[in-house]
Formats: sequence, C-alpha cells, structure tokens
Amino acid sequence: MGVSLDGRITSWVGYQTVDIMVARRTPDASDGEIVVARTGTNITLKCRHRPNGERVELRPCSKNPEHCAIVTDEQTEGWDIVGVIVGAMIGTPR
Repeated sequence: MGVSLDGRITSWVGYQTVDIMVARRTPDASDGEIVVARTGTNITLKCRHRPNGERVELRPCSKNPEHCAIVTDEQTEGWDIVGVIVGAMIGTPR
C-alpha cells in the first residue's frame, strides 16, 4: 500500500522530500519499525516501541512538537497498526 505524506513529517528518519511511503499491510510490528497506524478516522506514521513489555508507544517520526506519542496497550480500542513502512518513492510526480 502507498501512504502519501508531507516529507517534513519524517525528516529525522532520513526522508526529506518523500511523496509516497510504501508499506506492507500487517497488524504486527517489531520495536523500532515505522508503522502506519489508524487512530479513529486518522492515519499516522509512528515509530513503534514497547519499553516495558506491557504498553505500546507509537512515537512521532518527526521533531515537530505538535506531533505527540500514542501510549496504549494491545487491548485498548480506537487504534491499530495497519502496516509497516518498507520503502519510499522519493520525488514522485502527482
């Protein structure tokens, strides 16, 4: 699947002018992977971490202070992982 975004969102993970991130559809992810997460009706890219083995932290992939982490556990409703980023198409014309 492809996720269209503004390259400023992922600036600290090495992408500056990305138009489309390529994701593999999966509900599972490992620590440190960049995931496509759904929260309600919104789609977001976050870095998945599980620091204490119970809760899941989906941390922003940017330094933008307006982007915040999602801290939850596997049973909490209202969010889910829909894919894992596997690549990017840089400078893709629209």
